Amino acid sequence: AVIFPDLTIDKPSGKLNLQGAICAGNTLNLNKGNLNATANGSLITVKNSATVNGGSDSSLVEGAMAKQGNTDFLFPLGSSSRGFHPLRITAPQNDSDIFIATYYPNQQTFGNSLDTGLSNLSACEYWNLKRKVGTSNVAVSLSWNAQSCDITTPSDMRLAGWNGSTWKNLGGASPT
Repeated sequence: AVIFPDLTIDKPSGKLNLQGAICAGNTLNLNKGNLNATANGSLITVKNSATVNGGSDSSLVEGAMAKQGNTDFLFPLGSSSRGFHPLRITAPQNDSDIFIATYYPNQQTFGNSLDTGLSNLSACEYWNLKRKVGTSNVAVSLSWNAQSCDITTPSDMRLAGWNGSTWKNLGGASPT
């Protein structure tokens, strides 16, 4: 992957389509325009101690994004069709830990088998968070907006994880 000490996305319109893997070594500035990392191998990684500035409906990451390090982190994810849908993780234990997050503006296709306490799944969007390196467990916060669907009673929402055959109930919290 090509490492950029400081990377700024300031595209007046449209998307910047990545054709390969890149890393932000110090900062990733999302001013305007979307960073499209949906092609195979076009992952953007934010290195340990690097920061992300910005993130909004007008500037976000579409596709896969990785974070290396032991600080809490807000993945500035979303899509041009559904807007900004960040995913936040708490700090992993080690500075070598790597998590990869992706937002999908469509219904998941893994399966529909639901664990106890889950009544349905979103029909329009989902996130995928993978621990690529390390053994740390993190707490996850998701974000939604007016373009989301299936949100009628936020207090009933639960986080679910696919285990290969069933959506497991990972619990809920107090939505805000």
